[in-house]
Amino acid sequence: MRTDDVCNTCRPLIESLWEKDMHEDILVQFRTVIHDRLYSKKERRAASLMYIVNGKPFRIGYSAFMSLRPESDMDIVLIGHDMDAPWEYDLPTRRLEIHKEGLGFIYHTQYDPFSLEKWDESKVLRTKCIFRAYVSKAFIPKRKGVITEEDVLTFKREFIPRLTTPMEVFNDAAERKAIPLEIRIMAYTKKDRHAYRLDLASDTLLLDVRAGRFPIHAYRKRSPLLYPMFDTVLVSLDVPDIARNMFEMIFESDRVTLNEIAAALGITRGTAENNLATLITRGLICEEKVHHETVYYVNLSAITGVKIEEAPGEKSE
Repeated sequence: MRTDDVCNTCRPLIESLWEKDMHEDILVQFRTVIHDRLYSKKERRAASLMYIVNGKPFRIGYSAFMSLRPESDMDIVLIGHDMDAPWEYDLPTRRLEIHKEGLGFIYHTQYDPFSLEKWDESKVLRTKCIFRAYVSKAFIPKRKGVITEEDVLTFKREFIPRLTTPMEVFNDAAERKAIPLEIRIMAYTKKDRHAYRLDLASDTLLLDVRAGRFPIHAYRKRSPLLYPMFDTVLVSLDVPDIARNMFEMIFESDRVTLNEIAAALGITRGTAENNLATLITRGLICEEKVHHETVYYVNLSAITGVKIEEAPGEKSE
């Protein structure tokens, strides 16, 4: 059973991070979370994942990531792609080839959401990139009482992840006594930034939260120079997942309305307003009245540290 395999793989990690008298209770909590993630229908799984570290194949992602060292080489192979899924915000990728210090390549095909076929599998492209990663969801156990999935999937203040190399991402979590549940890997190329959400419970690729909800014509490609700065700010935010998703969606668009934000993230207007208020208070996004409607846009100066003023539709490249 998948839940047993994952829990048995992570038992040594749990025993190394917490006191002996807590091991069994934490294992029960961890098992509950893994089981819930395996059978959750909240996220659409786009492909299955296989791992190779220094030439050795791993069936379970936790085993692969726990075996990594700074000098390791790692391949993440994507198979069984859901070709009927909306891939407009994800790059159809066959393999991530990751080397020391996060240097490497992505092997991918082309995807055109406006064409009839969409997928172009006539050739696989090899693109050089720099990889960075962070823990986007973490397991942090509770000492006593009944727990819920929401309790352990939300970041606590004592665990704000760092944007680091894929080789160091597990150590970053372990230093704060947390176990990754979902890792987000960024691939920075000369022209783009591609993000990959890895669910370690199921070893699958999860689609971007905007997929099938936020219109692709509203997407705004940013300068590749902006993305590392943006991701550093995004990762460090001690706010709910909804607010982080909202921040990224607004960053990669021109100006959006409250209704567009709520529809894209599948939330109520009230929830959207509360999270927008958090981002506005922190100076990360701005609001403006346009024709009796409020529109929201990113404050680039808060990301770059340099005053930047853009007109609607102006490119930041």
